Amino acid sequence: MNVHQDLNSKKRRSRVSQVGSLGNINTLSEMNNKKSLIKKKRDLTCLLIVVLYLFSLHFITNRNDRDCLIGNYLNSTQDLNRDVVKQHKLLRSNTNSQEERTSQQQQERKAEQEESFPQQTNQESICPSILQSMGADTSSTSNIWHHLQQQIIHGSFFPQQLQDSKPYQHWIQTLYKYYTVDKLRRTIAHPASPKVIAKLSSLMREYRLYNSQNQHLQKQIRILILGGSVTAGHDCRWPDWLGNDKPDQSNHQIPFHNCAWPARFENLLNTLFGDVFHVDNLASGGASSVWGSMLLERRLFNDPDTIPDIIISAYSANDAKRNDGTKPSDIVYGHMQDLIQAAQDLQPCEHDLPLVIMADDFYGDLPYQASRFSSYVYQLSQWSNLMAVSGSSVLRYKLLQELMDAETVHPLVNSNFGIHLGMGFHMGMAWIMLFNFVNAFVSVCNDEHVGINYLDETEIGKVGVNSTIAGDPNLLPSIVKGEPSAKHFAHLDESLGTVADVSRHYQENVERRKKLCENKDTIGKCTYSWFVNMAGSGVSSKAEINDKMRPVLYDYEGWPSMRNAWWGKGTTTAHQVPKISWSAKRNGATFTMKLDNVTSSTKYVLLQTMKSYSDEWKGSKLQLVFSILRNGQVLKKDWYTHVDNSTVTAHYIDGYHKDKTSVYYPHRFPLPQNGADIGDTVIMNATLVGGSKFQISGISFCAI
Repeated sequence: MNVHQDLNSKKRRSRVSQVGSLGNINTLSEMNNKKSLIKKKRDLTCLLIVVLYLFSLHFITNRNDRDCLIGNYLNSTQDLNRDVVKQHKLLRSNTNSQEERTSQQQQERKAEQEESFPQQTNQESICPSILQSMGADTSSTSNIWHHLQQQIIHGSFFPQQLQDSKPYQHWIQTLYKYYTVDKLRRTIAHPASPKVIAKLSSLMREYRLYNSQNQHLQKQIRILILGGSVTAGHDCRWPDWLGNDKPDQSNHQIPFHNCAWPARFENLLNTLFGDVFHVDNLASGGASSVWGSMLLERRLFNDPDTIPDIIISAYSANDAKRNDGTKPSDIVYGHMQDLIQAAQDLQPCEHDLPLVIMADDFYGDLPYQASRFSSYVYQLSQWSNLMAVSGSSVLRYKLLQELMDAETVHPLVNSNFGIHLGMGFHMGMAWIMLFNFVNAFVSVCNDEHVGINYLDETEIGKVGVNSTIAGDPNLLPSIVKGEPSAKHFAHLDESLGTVADVSRHYQENVERRKKLCENKDTIGKCTYSWFVNMAGSGVSSKAEINDKMRPVLYDYEGWPSMRNAWWGKGTTTAHQVPKISWSAKRNGATFTMKLDNVTSSTKYVLLQTMKSYSDEWKGSKLQLVFSILRNGQVLKKDWYTHVDNSTVTAHYIDGYHKDKTSVYYPHRFPLPQNGADIGDTVIMNATLVGGSKFQISGISFCAI
């Protein structure tokens, strides 16, 4: 029996009771007075029942219970918003007489029964199922995080062989207690666009369903993570106190790969939301946003024809600690924005994805730089409507000192440099990233609940309810379809301060969006490319470099691929950090690459090279000479040995700097004659003309 049937039943019983009680009244006046009194009581009773009914609907937080309560009333075919309409129709009916109200309710009920959809489509919630089952539509992130604790702990036993390790279990549980919700909440530097999060939630549901029906062809939400040595996991190692439970590293080319936070983050996401996430970690020691933007512009990631759904920029340490003379304003308004726009440009034409996230994943010995960088992250994320995560907000010196006094979480601070923290930091950073994701999803769940259960726009005017009191009637539409594109394609610059600047900026945004949409299919294509990445998303061995270079080598002398090792200082256990490169071992070493019959327009060459500081690097200088052979032309032997600067431009790259660290730098050079067309041949010669050592960690021939 639904609520309206219950009300009518009580009315009929009330009328029978009234007739029985009035039978002994002798005068018409007394009868009328009694009727009037009973009618008032009846009206008050009905009004009280309606109020209690609305009150119960408001405080029932479990969606299944609420739907069960009003299911018959909605006749199982109406949109979820319809229950709100009926509530306010009941409120309006309280101003009419009882007879009018009864007639109106009967007509409404009849109309509901007659109104049905021949082919009903149940719109699924945009709230992820695991969060929805925990009441995320009306609960807070703190409550949901508490309910997810066991799943989070389970997902933190990574690699899986550590699930049965008692020391590891105890360490994880102890460390987890340190990362309290109030500390994790500090890391939310800027929330993601609800529209983008809703799209991700829909993809998660779609891919889980598809994967359950197609075991041999799985779909995944791709996460591309960019960063420096911290993100790559340098100095992340398994502590000695794990003893015999330490993971076997013999099958891993680098010992820190599974220890770093990107791999842990992937495992946590798949533990909570199903096996639909895949992380490509393109972090590389010494890299900065300059390299990240070049990488994205040319799609130098796995499967370049498939755009990542999420891109995380974690160049925090290297962007914040630039000591090559680059001004902070150039970093903020130039390099960092170039990366943001390169990420957004991957899907410029009204696509919600990829979700772009700016994350700082360091603290260490850089308090000033970390604070400065965090302010940059907030400024740019607010301007471009990005998600921003501040891991450094949890790690302050006071907190680091507290951790140093506790043996159970000591791996958070053991490192060779203050910037390279231990395994505990990487576990915590994975939790920080997960917390920000959970918070974003819970916010969308809350907004969806409000949008469904409050007034729609048409009802506000009818009942005269103030929208600021009733809630935002447009929340649900804004999440699903009404919100404008989150992407902002115009640069933030220091001159944006007047009305004229705003107008100019708006026009720049419109024109750039149009241009990118028109050129979307050809942007970022490379004829040839490889780069070193020890996290598994690029070449990671001498053999792989040789496999890349062998087909295009015209000749070479003194350039073997090489793998050297750097041994950590000041640690109890020697830790190997391998560096793979195409390397010159003596002065005069030379090689020539020849790309025959290029399959796409090729106008630029991109190289990533290393600068270092030891004596053997002093004077290191590489000369580059490029040439284009049109169809039918023949390459002359030793064409590069006598460079005529009047007809051929030589480019030079220095390999030495005074900084006491080795850093990778990207370089971009234009090809002569406006580049090569399809079918032409591109030639590059590289010769070490200064010093005795040089290392190349990536070469690409691209259209842009």
